[in-house]
Amino acid sequence: MATAPRRAALAACVVAALFAGCGGADENNAYVDRVNRAQQGFAATVADLSGRITATSSAAADRRTLRRFGTSVAAVVRDLRAVTPPADVRPQHGDLVRAIDGYGAEVRRATAGVRRADPREVRGAQRRLDAATTRVRAAINAAIGAINRRLGTG
Repeated sequence: MATAPRRAALAACVVAALFAGCGGADENNAYVDRVNRAQQGFAATVADLSGRITATSSAAADRRTLRRFGTSVAAVVRDLRAVTPPADVRPQHGDLVRAIDGYGAEVRRATAGVRRADPREVRGAQRRLDAATTRVRAAINAAIGAINRRLGTG
């Protein structure tokens, strides 16, 4: 699928943007480190899965890939919820978690959209997921930018 790099870029963007915020007090650095660790597995999974949905992959294979994608999103959301952010960035951390969690909902909808082997359904699900990726990337960038500004690193 031509948009697989877009989904890989989403995960890479999250990791890179948060890594850039490593220049504050010890609490801030610890927070950024924990968020980065939560993102690493997600980024690796996204990179692996992104190339698996193609024009020639079957609907069943696409569903399996999307389910794995959804599991990865759920895991990173769980890990991010386990992070206690510095008080200064709690709202922005919540925005980050909600953005990624919302992406998980979009992945679940895309998975439901490829229940049958109907190529129109598959293409429609792919378009919706691509649009969601664009929206979520913007929301993640906004949350990360706000976190970095609040921590004095951006």
